[in-house]
Amino acid sequence: PSTLAYWDRNLTCRFANRAYERWFGVDPLALVGKSLQALLGPELFAKNEPYVRRALAGQEQTFERVVPGADGVQRHSLASYLPHVVDGQVQGFVAMLTEVTELKRVEGSLREHVARLDAEVQRRHTMEDQLARTQAALSVTLASIDAGFIATDRQGRVAAMNSVAERLTGWGLSQARELPLWTVLDREDRPQEVLARNPVDLMIERGITVEDTHNVVLVSRQGGRTPTEVKAALIHAPDGVVQGMAIVLRDRSSEIQAAIDATRLAAIVESSSDAIISKSMGGVIQSWNAAAERMFGYRADEAIGQPILMLIPEDRHDEESRILSELSRGARVPSFDTQRRAKGGLLVDVSITISPLRDAQGRIVGASKIVRDISDRIRSEAMRARSLQLEAENRQVQAASRV
Repeated sequence: PSTLAYWDRNLTCRFANRAYERWFGVDPLALVGKSLQALLGPELFAKNEPYVRRALAGQEQTFERVVPGADGVQRHSLASYLPHVVDGQVQGFVAMLTEVTELKRVEGSLREHVARLDAEVQRRHTMEDQLARTQAALSVTLASIDAGFIATDRQGRVAAMNSVAERLTGWGLSQARELPLWTVLDREDRPQEVLARNPVDLMIERGITVEDTHNVVLVSRQGGRTPTEVKAALIHAPDGVVQGMAIVLRDRSSEIQAAIDATRLAAIVESSSDAIISKSMGGVIQSWNAAAERMFGYRADEAIGQPILMLIPEDRHDEESRILSELSRGARVPSFDTQRRAKGGLLVDVSITISPLRDAQGRIVGASKIVRDISDRIRSEAMRARSLQLEAENRQVQAASRV
């Protein structure tokens, strides 16, 4: 099927095979004695001439060419010019054309396929890079709020973790990478049958989502134990395929201690014989202990949410204005004796100590009042004053009688 011809130094054909009939539509016998230029035509000859000259200079030539045939078919071909050398002199060259149209088609198809594969690989790399950047950003963000982060691959092996997770588990990322999650995220009372399971499969099987909260005692690599809140979510590729899981950890030690402290404080407040009341900067009652109920006669549900002015006699409303003004300026409010109004209008002699309440940023958001009933003390002081007055009057009477 390939053309085969011999051309002498004058580019005259000395032999041609039958393939020339199909390729060029010429009788190979009639081609003998004809010139190469006459066969190819001016345009195609001009393209081939550099290769011809080099072949006549003794250099073997191989190149690709699209050859238009007499039948109108454009044939991709591989051309070879092999110099014929006798006694060191080039006598001519053998020219051969082999059609590679089908090979070119396959090559083009392969190139398209390779291009698609390259694009898919690039897409996956981009997705992986984006996922890595997202995980890194999430890891830093969670670390900023003291939350741990661990990511796994589809087989449940550790792929990433932040500094908080390293502290809680006792494993550095370089040590934990590619280890099973169960090894790194150890906890008390984990069922033995779970240890043989892929945690990602287990999560899918049990339908666990990020909405599910698990409170566990984490056991670090060094044996330390930390009460921890654990939440987990599956990691999906854009096409929905599960790629792994992400775990968020939160140390509950401070929260539990705060709850203990709050319970202890609540017990102290409730057992206090003094009324302990908190209010907002707007003067609204926010807390009310049992002693306040006994002192003023209002239940907690009757008092909380009401203005503090309900306890203050009208002629003493300026006290509240002064207190709020001093608190807002951060000034100290010294203890003072005054009167407050109980349910039913009864006036109660009290001594009040005020402390500011601050939020996490240190801003004053309200006040705590400790109110002590000093009615007995006031009565005692009044009786003592009356007694002293009577003694003075008696001395005056006695002195007058002697006169």
